[in-house]
Order: sequence, then C-alpha cells, then structure tokens
Amino acid sequence: MIYVMSDIHGQYDAFIRMLNFINFSSNDMLYILGDVIDRGPDGVPLLEYCMQHENVVLLIGNHEKMMLDAIEKQSHFDYALWYENGGLSTDESINNQNKKRILDYVHSLPYYKEITVNKQKYMLIHAGLEIPHYAKEFQNFTVKNLMEWNVANENILWLRKEPLTWQARERLLSEYRIVHGHTPQSAPCYFENGVMNIDTGVAKLNKLTCYNITANKIYSLNIKTDEFEEVYEPYELI
Repeated sequence: MIYVMSDIHGQYDAFIRMLNFINFSSNDMLYILGDVIDRGPDGVPLLEYCMQHENVVLLIGNHEKMMLDAIEKQSHFDYALWYENGGLSTDESINNQNKKRILDYVHSLPYYKEITVNKQKYMLIHAGLEIPHYAKEFQNFTVKNLMEWNVANENILWLRKEPLTWQARERLLSEYRIVHGHTPQSAPCYFENGVMNIDTGVAKLNKLTCYNITANKIYSLNIKTDEFEEVYEPYELI
C-alpha cells in the first residue's frame, strides 16, 4: 500500500497510532508532505523515525525550511519567525549530538515527488503551485520547469491560494492529481479540480489524516479522544 500524510507537527504518538491502525509494514510506502516538526513536543523523534525507515519519504515543508534558516543563518529575524510558528519545542530538542545529522538530513529532503499508483500520476507537494505571471516567461514550460520555478520562489512551501494550484494543474499537470498539506482545514478531504489538501490540523484542530492512495481511502484520528472518527473515500468536485 502507498500512503500519504502531512503536517504531523511533533505529534509522534498520534503518528505511531496511525501507523498501527493501517498496519503499516516494510512492504508499504509512506510519503510525508513536510512539517513533521514544531508546535508539538516530538518533532525530532519524528525526524529520527523518517531517517531510520527507508520506506518513509519525507518532503521538506516550510517548518523544516524555517528551522534550517534559523540555525544556519543565526539571525534574529529567522529565529523570531521560527519561534512564532512553534519552533521552540524543536530547537530545545536539538543538541550537539544530533544537530549535524538532522541538518544534513533536512538538506537532503526533496521538494516534491512524482509517483504513479494504479496507472494514475500524482504530484506530491507541501503547499501549492502557480504559473508565472508573464506569458512570455511561461512559454515552453515543461512540468519540470514549473516545479523548479515554484521551488525557487518557495510557493511550493508557502502558497495557500488553492485556485492558483488548480490553474497550474489545468495548464501543465492535467495528467496528475495533486496532493498537498500546509493549510489546516476542518472539512473532510476531497479532490477539487484534481487537487486535494490532506492537512486536517493536527496542531490546531486535533485531527491527523492519512490517505491510502492505493485503496483511495482516508483515515482520520482525533488526537484528543484517541479515536478514529472516519474512514471514507474522498469525493470529487470538478
């Protein structure tokens, strides 16, 4: 089975609970769409788990990028931005023994992954995509050009405007379904214009979601009650 999760934000116990619920094994593959750190207490153990399991692929999110910027640039601005977004709990767990290993690992993380499941292409990202504003700049763009352009301007880490991602998909990624996180939502997960957000706000709304791409099923865990509230197929809006 192939699974996708996002924005776990230091909730290691809930993460393990989800893995146990889906019977995750070495025969499965899990893609995490960034933001395993900050806000919750166990961001570093989540990073360590990802490092130790070859069948877990972590993408970089804006929180991992804020961590890199703060620690490596050592600027007041970057630390303030990181701490304002829940970085203190992560920073307090980084020490001389694990610092280099963690930074090297985060530097190695991809910004996106292309996968094919059941003959359907998926583009996995953290946040969003957009096309260049100038038509001349957009001429002759390939999928790779689009992705690299969004990496360079960090839309792929920060963008929250879903209609821009719909437009990018329509123009260049129509063969793909796009799955992302980054923006917490209370509604059930669904595909709209071929795009689905699976961030259900574990840090703010107390719900952790896992998408089983192979079976097209959503699993939802309420971390306050420790109960699985929903198992459903994501519906589609076109």
